Formats: sequence, structure tokens, C-alpha cells
Amino acid sequence: MISNVMKLKLIALAAKHGIQVEHFTPGEVIVSIETWREYYDGLLQLIDDLNRDPNIQSITFDPALGYVYIYYNHDALQHKETINNWIRIFEQYSF
Repeated sequence: MISNVMKLKLIALAAKHGIQVEHFTPGEVIVSIETWREYYDGLLQLIDDLNRDPNIQSITFDPALGYVYIYYNHDALQHKETINNWIRIFEQYSF
């Protein structure tokens, strides 16, 4: 389970980058990113980097809606190192 500290860190990171969670269920997250048009190439690279993680099943982007669909192994949220790895990858990009 994600700790309260980790939740706050994720919320702050999302707010900093203009990310809004549109839908969440265990194993699936749909987010919208306000600035995706400005950072399209970086967004595609971020998706590619995250897709290499064995706990990510797939990530796709719908430019018509500006939504990113993330499907992941929901058991991965039990491991702090997995979440920290995702955060480290995401922090490499400036949206």
C-alpha cells in the first residue's frame, strides 16, 4: 500500500506537471496532462521509458483527448522501490 508520505509526493508531482487523474482503479490509471502539446516528444519518450518497467503492462496516449492510459501490476504498489523508480523516471522530464 502507498504510504501517506508517498501519496503526498505523488500529488505534488502531479500538480507541478499539470497532471489530473481522470480515473483510478487498482491496476489502471487514466490521466490528462495540460501541457502535452508543448511537450509531445518528451511525453512520448516518458511513455517509452515507463513501458520498459516490468510492472507496467502498457501505457498509451490518446492525443484527441490528451489522456494517458496506464495499466500496471497493482501489486507493484506494495513495493516502495517500484514507486520510487517510477517517480525517478518521471522527474527526468520537465512538463
